[in-house]
Amino acid sequence: MNANAMQVLDLYQYANCWVFDAPEHDLCKEPFVMGASDIISHFLPEGTTRATLLFSDGPFPDAHRIDKEMKAGGGYWYGMDGMAGWLCPATLCYFNEFPESIYFTVEATGSGSSGVYQYLMENICDLLENGDVAMDFENEPAQAQTIRILAKIVGDELDRIRARAWMFDYYDEDGYSLHSKDNPFDDEDWLAEQRAMSELDGEE
Repeated sequence: MNANAMQVLDLYQYANCWVFDAPEHDLCKEPFVMGASDIISHFLPEGTTRATLLFSDGPFPDAHRIDKEMKAGGGYWYGMDGMAGWLCPATLCYFNEFPESIYFTVEATGSGSSGVYQYLMENICDLLENGDVAMDFENEPAQAQTIRILAKIVGDELDRIRARAWMFDYYDEDGYSLHSKDNPFDDEDWLAEQRAMSELDGEE
């Protein structure tokens, strides 16, 4: 991995720890064990079951930092703020060697596959400046219009992703609120959200 290169992993809960799939490295349900899952959970809302992990061997905005402490069992212990977690040899799939420090952010997501997709859509939106970059092409109206159309498409897709993420974060697979034991089918707000999501799916 090149210095300061950013990596993205979609994490999900399995057997009470955070795991990820990376078929390009022949990894399936690769777990964060021996305290590493606890560090990840520390930065997530209680009850989160899926998350996106961004990490690098160089600093980036809003990143947390864990520092290498001690070699053990083919991996290394890393620590921060009184917490410690072991990173296994699979870490070398992403780094040429175990870095002295790893910088990371972790955010709850609605579903495992949507985390990276949302991240990419947000970056495209930033690149297009939500369509404002079209003003740099005032003398090229065709290009400016294309930029505005692309920004609108990406913005609409982000709205759909965020709506689905909210649904996954708030309701379980049976339609029950994760924050209440009440039956959601008696909840007018829940029914309204279900109708809204059905209409969005019908437009795709």
